[in-house]
Amino acid sequence: MVKTIDLIFRKKSVMILFSLLLVVIFSGCVQVTYYQKLHQDGSSDIQIEMDLNKIYLMSSSFNQSMTMADFDAQMEKQVCSNITQENLTAVKCSVKNAKAVMSGKLDKTPGFEKEDGLFETVYNYKIEGIGNTGANELAKNVSMLKAVGAEVKYIVEMPGEVVETNGKVENKSKVEFDLLDVLSKNETPYVKSKETKFVTIIAIVIGIIVIIALALILTKRKQQQ
Repeated sequence: MVKTIDLIFRKKSVMILFSLLLVVIFSGCVQVTYYQKLHQDGSSDIQIEMDLNKIYLMSSSFNQSMTMADFDAQMEKQVCSNITQENLTAVKCSVKNAKAVMSGKLDKTPGFEKEDGLFETVYNYKIEGIGNTGANELAKNVSMLKAVGAEVKYIVEMPGEVVETNGKVENKSKVEFDLLDVLSKNETPYVKSKETKFVTIIAIVIGIIVIIALALILTKRKQQQ
């Protein structure tokens, strides 16, 4: 199972989730939220938040001398030391009040494409490395994660306005995926957005107006002559 999760989440843009998912596997009662904000140049900012409060409550029930600070220190050592930093820059990781927060930046986001048109820019993002690994084994693992109460949300923020996706549109630019649900269907999450080039449109309109105005002025002068 660990091998499967490793294969899934070390690929491309989802590589740093492996260490995070290890905690989910062994604890079962963790809520994980993965945020990814994509930029026009193809880079993206990544932040992962993991709620460990249920684990803390469970651990402190067995060891009543354990304080929140002790728990945070232990979890920070376990979680942060296992982060896969390949292709990531500005990596940060901390655990405070039973909440782990990890962040980093991808200079180039795999699966992200940009198509420039005259009046609009189209962005396509296929989140790679999620839906292409051993369907039967994958479905079995996902079922087990769901059974133990694990929750994994994947929130993607796109440049422009979302026009097509197989996730849930939260607002004009954000889409949310239930990652375990996506994995169970063996799908690849995707988002398509568009951004209108208002400056270009305005410049063209102004240019047309100027041309028409000049043509009228020249026509009027010729008539006067």
